[in-house]
Amino acid sequence: MKCFFERIGKDIKAYGVIIGILVVLWVVLNLCIGTACITVFVTGLPCPGCGMGHAFFSLLTGDIAQAHLYNPSVWGWLAFGLCFFLYRYVLGKRNKYIGWILTFVALLSVAIYLYRMINLFPTEPPLTYYEGNLFQRIFPKYGEWIQSLFD
Repeated sequence: MKCFFERIGKDIKAYGVIIGILVVLWVVLNLCIGTACITVFVTGLPCPGCGMGHAFFSLLTGDIAQAHLYNPSVWGWLAFGLCFFLYRYVLGKRNKYIGWILTFVALLSVAIYLYRMINLFPTEPPLTYYEGNLFQRIFPKYGEWIQSLFD
């Protein structure tokens, strides 16, 4: 058990500043522009990770069906996270396939995203068009053009 906490402590020491900066950036972006997603802020379009935060929160609160609706790729990321955690912290070993697993989960997320964009955008939250994005502010007809693509 001591090694488990030592490994976590070592990573917190090594990556704590970066994690802290990302948390502060997330809070600032949410407070200033209403979203932490740069894709949504710039283009108004959802990204492959859209709904992932809500999906993980739904899992934590036991609402499995809602988690799946927010973003079905949550299951791949959960499996990746558990695999990473188990090998790195519990077993203290390096998983030589972790890069391949990460690539597979990322590609699976993109495939799910494309399917959802083709079949659900722009009518099913969180796959909706977000008004007031940067492109729409710069190019007033951008919003109409995006919506015409999916009508």
